[in-house]
Amino acid sequence: MTGPAEVAIDGAAAVSINPDVEGGSVTAASALADVTHTAVVRSPNGPPGVFIVARAQPWPWLWALAPALLLAALVVVGALLMRAMIG
Repeated sequence: MTGPAEVAIDGAAAVSINPDVEGGSVTAASALADVTHTAVVRSPNGPPGVFIVARAQPWPWLWALAPALLLAALVVVGALLMRAMIG
């Protein structure tokens, strides 16, 4: 967005938001129920260039731990295969 905007979620009162001057994201709503929602964005400078809807990841520690465990498993399997091939 290139300027301030108003965002109304599910017909509630509009909330004024100002974009990050460095182009970062702006949160218009959080902790919404897991159902369909409607967002109305009004800005005198036109529509936003990007509109992202995201959910918080469940178990955020898992998203860092799982790839590390997979990598460790690949290393162990590779080492065992090399050991079997050599000896």
